[in-house]
Amino acid sequence: MSNALVGIDSVKSAQTICNGAISDLQNAASKLQQRYQQAGAEWKDKKYEQLGGIVNECVGAMKGPIPEMQNCMNTLREIERLLTEYLDTNL
Repeated sequence: MSNALVGIDSVKSAQTICNGAISDLQNAASKLQQRYQQAGAEWKDKKYEQLGGIVNECVGAMKGPIPEMQNCMNTLREIERLLTEYLDTNL
């Protein structure tokens, strides 16, 4: 059986990266929607409507991985809890 070393710092770093990615995806999707809506204030025609479909697809693609990443965060929190418990008990 091989030994794997996982430190609390590594887990916290992974949580930070995961949180950052979630935030970046949410912000990018929100900005894209806002910019599209702002353009619509002066540009309402068939091409604007077509662009809306593309924007919606892009927003969906950006938001798609977020639930999986949130599940990953839950797993990372559980790993952190278990590691902390283990270290508190065995050190």
